[in-house]
Amino acid sequence: MTAHSENELLTVEQFAQRFQVSRSTVFGWLKKGHLREGVHYLRLGRILRFRWPCFLTEQPTLQTVRNIECKSRRSGRD
Repeated sequence: MTAHSENELLTVEQFAQRFQVSRSTVFGWLKKGHLREGVHYLRLGRILRFRWPCFLTEQPTLQTVRNIECKSRRSGRD
């Protein structure tokens, strides 16, 4: 993939690849609430699609995900 379109919907595998983590790490982030449905991803039955770039303005890093966790805690969402 050369250039990313402005509003992509990614599979779990594609999302994990962009963050350079495993699928199980992504599911762990979901379980812990680091990524929120309707904000970071969409659920269509059992199918998940991650909105890209819904919250990213630069190269994704683990720190970006940690920032998501901090923001969700500040807004009262644990």
